Amino acid sequence: MPPADAGPLGAVARVRRAVGRIPGVRALAEKLGVVQPPPPPGFDDRPIYPEVRQYLRELDRSNRFSRRSAIDPDSEMVVTMTTHGDRFRRVHVALESIASGVERPGRLILWLDDPSLRPSRALRRLMRRGVEVRQVEPGLGVHTKYYPYVSSIDRHSRPLVTSDDDKLYPPTWLAELAAAARQDPDIVHCLRAHHIEFEGDRIAPYESWTPCTSTEPSLRTFGTSVSGQVFPPRVLDLLREAGTAFLEIAPKADDVWLHRIAISAGIPVAQVTETPRIFPFVPETQAGGLYMSNLWEGGNDAQIAATYTEDDLRALRAAR
Repeated sequence: MPPADAGPLGAVARVRRAVGRIPGVRALAEKLGVVQPPPPPGFDDRPIYPEVRQYLRELDRSNRFSRRSAIDPDSEMVVTMTTHGDRFRRVHVALESIASGVERPGRLILWLDDPSLRPSRALRRLMRRGVEVRQVEPGLGVHTKYYPYVSSIDRHSRPLVTSDDDKLYPPTWLAELAAAARQDPDIVHCLRAHHIEFEGDRIAPYESWTPCTSTEPSLRTFGTSVSGQVFPPRVLDLLREAGTAFLEIAPKADDVWLHRIAISAGIPVAQVTETPRIFPFVPETQAGGLYMSNLWEGGNDAQIAATYTEDDLRALRAAR
């Protein structure tokens, strides 16, 4: 069997790795949302753009002084998130960016699988404004962000929006996703996606997939939860029915599992805008993460190979 980065698209991946080591090019690629490289040792993730620093100050003021509810009981949207380890100290920043948005969710849930974590003062303020902090049994890993919710409801009727604990979401973030879901409620919508590439009959290395540049729904559009995805109730029911099989085949690749469950039922994914969206990091959250094992060490490719069935591959090859 040829190596994972063999062939023309594999060559693209090798070039990307080489170019990605050039600091200026790497920074530009990250800003454009083309690539998100792993932080090197001693990486300084403090914001460098004045507008980001200003936004952080606004979120801090909102957290300290706002009495506005973090949720809107009339909203049909449910937003979920999980966090772990040292990121727990800063998770309130990501939550505040959602709670302060122009459109608020009907529920905003933070799932924790570590009973030793105690909410900070900032997180407690958000809890008083309606954010739910719920404990679950450990072992789900990155799938904690959605699985406790989808498995807790026998029949879903509301869309679910996934979010990450290390992102500063803009005020219009949820409004954009919700508007897309209302316009076409039966498919998955996202703000950042890749186009799945093939080499022959096999899926090409993940690193060679190209950024999505279309808003057309497609089975080959691969959404990434880092910028937010909204899943219709039918996908949530399918995720519940599929159980925890992801623990064996995609334990560290929640987006791979989420995509596979959707496309196996013929449900496509659409990017909301033609250009992928990527948002600033919450400061002091990038010391760890799954970049190294998933992207740069081929972990995504191994989990992709284990997850998609032959039927899935046929459907993907036939799609555009």
